Amino acid sequence: MTVAAIYARKSTRQEHAESVARQEALCRELAAARGWTVDARYVFRDDGISGADFDRAGLNALREALTRRPLPFQRLLVTDTDRLGREQYETNYLLKQLVQAGLQVVETKTGQPVAVATAVDKVVRSVTSFAGELEREQARQRTHQALLHKARQQHVAGGCVFGYTNQDVFPEGADLGQRPKRLYVTRVINEPEAAVVRQIFELAAAGCGLRAIAHRLNEVDALAPRPRRVGRPRGWAPSSLRAVLHRELYRGRLVWNQRQKRDQWGLKHVTPRDRSEWVEGEATHLRIVSEELWQAAHARLAGTRAAYLRGTGGQLWGRPSNGHESHYLLTGLASCGWCGATLEVRSRPLARRRVFAYTCTSYHRKGTSVCANRVQLPLTLADDGLLDALEAEVLHPDVVEQGLREALADLQRQAVTVDPALTATRTEDLRQVEQQMAHLMGLVKMTGPSPVLAEEFRVLERRRSQLAQASQPLALPAAVDLDRLRALLGEWRERIRREMPIARQMLRVLFPDRITFTPDAEQQTVELRANCAVGSVFERLLAPQTMVTPAGFEPAFAVRHALS
Repeated sequence: MTVAAIYARKSTRQEHAESVARQEALCRELAAARGWTVDARYVFRDDGISGADFDRAGLNALREALTRRPLPFQRLLVTDTDRLGREQYETNYLLKQLVQAGLQVVETKTGQPVAVATAVDKVVRSVTSFAGELEREQARQRTHQALLHKARQQHVAGGCVFGYTNQDVFPEGADLGQRPKRLYVTRVINEPEAAVVRQIFELAAAGCGLRAIAHRLNEVDALAPRPRRVGRPRGWAPSSLRAVLHRELYRGRLVWNQRQKRDQWGLKHVTPRDRSEWVEGEATHLRIVSEELWQAAHARLAGTRAAYLRGTGGQLWGRPSNGHESHYLLTGLASCGWCGATLEVRSRPLARRRVFAYTCTSYHRKGTSVCANRVQLPLTLADDGLLDALEAEVLHPDVVEQGLREALADLQRQAVTVDPALTATRTEDLRQVEQQMAHLMGLVKMTGPSPVLAEEFRVLERRRSQLAQASQPLALPAAVDLDRLRALLGEWRERIRREMPIARQMLRVLFPDRITFTPDAEQQTVELRANCAVGSVFERLLAPQTMVTPAGFEPAFAVRHALS
């Protein structure tokens, strides 16, 4: 039985391509006609993702499935290879990875496997990828020109803005019951939201800080923008307030095209545009805040910034943007068990010294109406509680012994198993490389030595060596020094206590999800809960690069500690 997987992607850009559902239907039709079975577990979708972005949930799931042995499917169905991507280098490399893994990539438009075996095939693929990337660039230019025209006409050229409602404009006399095509979209003031915007500017002009404004608005359950991330609580935060206070539209000035959202590779990377590329204009009919109130609020903000800089010697405090590691063990790794927000470290004076504790960011930045978790979890209590549980539940000698032996036994079983389809593909590649080498030798005999031919021969020789090595069955050493591995883990147990960078790196490997701390006010306790992917540690210790440690040995643990 031949099992086929499906990959479907629809870009965010206005490109001429079927929807994800339509692509999947076409792939299922081809599979039914060929007698292939489509497993619902291996239907990978990316809806609303640019073809230049290769960090996609569906594509990552496909890559993860390729690491399993034997492969759970033998063919990958796509409507067109440009669904895999629309960037030449990345798309061709991805296609190479799929073929080397033993897959046949089949396009529904031709019904034939994508050929990449010969030099001619690769040239054809390069031209096809070039056409896909060219279409992406042209679509981007068309979209930008259309949005530029809309912005100059003061029509909506983006999404929704808090304080306004997007309103469709249809041809005069059009019957709305017949769903006519709209001409454009314009903004009208949403008075309930506009009142909140004015209140924000009034509080800022009166000297309230962003955090105080957020608390005040959230306490009265004021209208707020929708959160960008699904599952986050709806409410005001200092960051969203700062965006409101600096949006020119509220003072009746339209400014568009200030930033470019993607770089030359098509990846998300916001960069400022030159002032000459901006589209600016007066939009008095959209004014929510008077010019006097705008100037008063910004004068107060400027005064606050100046005082802050003088008070700190010119250094900005807060999260570093230069990649330096945090001084605290759990910042960025732990979350509040009540609302899911991250934990931050705050300090307070106590007996001529400062006491540090982890606290919920939503409670302190958005107020009790968003999260009522006011517990200040002492730094040492939280750190020691996690490390004690880690040593007892994961790095305990008995647990380590069992995990190492199970992972080693499974890896050795994988090592002697070679996928027949992958072996056949590598054998065919090896045969073609040897044919090319023989052809080069014939040219050398006819034309004499040449530096260009010599370099090409060396490249083919390296490729032949790699293919010959890859064609051999994978095998681990006959004996693995378990004592050395135990000693290495023992070193980690010691270093995790005294070296913060090492400890944080280990925690990132061990805990793929956030570590949650849930306080219980009645019992004066806090529960630590985490899912530990200990298999990822064994993988780094045991597995060659071409092998994957089996999942399943991943204990979850929960520990309670008293708050006092």
